[in-house]
Parts: sequence; structure tokens; C-alpha cells
Amino acid sequence: MTKLTRRDLLKGVTLATFASPMIVPRTVFGTDEKAAPSERVTVAHIGVGGQGNGLLGATLACREAQSVAMADPYQDRRDAAAAVTNAKAYADLRDLFDKEKIDAVVIATPDHWHVPAAIYAGKRKIHAYIEKPLGLTIEQDLTIAKLFKQNNLVFQYGTQQRSQPHCYIGSELVRRGAIGKIKSIEVTAPNGSTGGSTREAPVPATLDFDLWIGPAPKTPYTVDRCVTPGTYFIYDYSIGYLGGWGSHPLDIMVWASDADLSGPVTVEGNALVPTDGLYDTVIN
Repeated sequence: MTKLTRRDLLKGVTLATFASPMIVPRTVFGTDEKAAPSERVTVAHIGVGGQGNGLLGATLACREAQSVAMADPYQDRRDAAAAVTNAKAYADLRDLFDKEKIDAVVIATPDHWHVPAAIYAGKRKIHAYIEKPLGLTIEQDLTIAKLFKQNNLVFQYGTQQRSQPHCYIGSELVRRGAIGKIKSIEVTAPNGSTGGSTREAPVPATLDFDLWIGPAPKTPYTVDRCVTPGTYFIYDYSIGYLGGWGSHPLDIMVWASDADLSGPVTVEGNALVPTDGLYDTVIN
């Protein structure tokens, strides 16, 4: 029997290690569908109903992004989104920010949560995409601009029409003078609405209503309060459909005419303000 020393044993283990091929999952190096984990941007999603769900789908299609966490006061929405992505689900966005290490966040909440959610992100040096309209006031918008600039963060505002060919080609033609001298520009947007039930109703079992209300005034739940498009027609949660959806065509007008460089000279307007029902934002 040959005597086996510790040195011989270690030598044999070392040779065996180098002689045997190392089996590494192909996902470590990335695939055609996904980049390597070290090259991915880890993303959290705040608000995954409606538009937020659509943005989640777009993120999942991005090779360089990985969705790792969801937050939504609707349990059914966050659980469904988390199941699709194998991500963690949170009711409270503050818990998400406290517990998850992320690079960026997609914010698609009702409008009144846009700025508070963005402030949580900015203070933690997390890049952000936020749906339009940004805030409920100009002061809120300037606060976010200052915060993200100070922390050298990427901020993207949800004006997706700038990525649509007919919008950027049309704007380019106008800017080049290809269609002649522009004397006036007319912009149209969908109308607001009147009505909305003011009768108190039971809160759905899947909704944390206090979380949904968040920074807005405390108020009873009604069937039209937390649903789309109702939230767009209530000043506690939105600047109204004219300012919200209207930001799309107004942005293209500004883009094509350089109105952001010259600045407005005079602004005036007329609108009807509903006096009956839940909805109180102006209508065209």
C-alpha cells in the first residue's frame, strides 16, 4: 500500500480541479434575450395597474433591465406583476425603498404620488422614469428637478410621443420650414368629465385605501375615486385631463416651435369647472 501524504492529496485535488471542466450556466455570460447579471440595470416598479403594467412589459422586453420588485396598494395587481417577473411584492413603496437594492425605478402611480415617490428615489440616489404629468404644482416639479440634478441622477419624463416617428418627423419638418411659415398652432386634447359618485362605499378587500390616498387629503372611498379615468378628474390627485393627457400634444407643439426657448408672452384661458359630483377639474 502506497503511503499518501497530505501534500500528495492536495496535489491530486488541484490537478483534478484543473482537469475537470467547469460547468457555468449560460445566463452568467448573458443571452440574446438578457444581458449578463453584472450588466443589467435592476428596476423596481411603483404602480403596476393600467399604464404601469404596460411599462412593466416594456421593461421586461429590455435586454439590459431586470425587474426585481413591485409596489402597489392593490394586492391583486402587485401579486400578479410579481408572479410574472419572479420579483418581490410590497404594498408600501417605502418598504420597497428600504429593503431593495435597485438602480432605477419606474413610477406609474396616480398623479398625486408621482413627486413623493420620486423624492424617495432621488434621496437614495436611484434613477427614475415617471409618468406624466409630473407633479400637481410647479413648485413640486422644480423640487424634483433640483434633487435629481444635485445627485447627478438620470430622470426621464413620460412623453412617449417624442419616440413616435410621425411626431418627430413632423416636428423636424416644421423646424426646417419645410411646410412654410407657421402663423399659428392649434393643439387639441380629450375633454375632462363631470359627475362621479360622492356616495361612500366599502373599500375593496384588495385595496389598502390609506396607502392609496397617501399625501392627499383624507376622504371617504367611493366607487369612482380610485379608478381610471376618475382619478384624472379630481384635483386632490391630478391637475386634470387637460394638463395630464394634454401634456402630450402640448409637448410636441413646444418641440416643433422652440416655444421652450422663447417662453410664453401671455397665457389666458377659459374653462368650465364642474360644481356637482366628485369630479372638479376643469373641462374644455
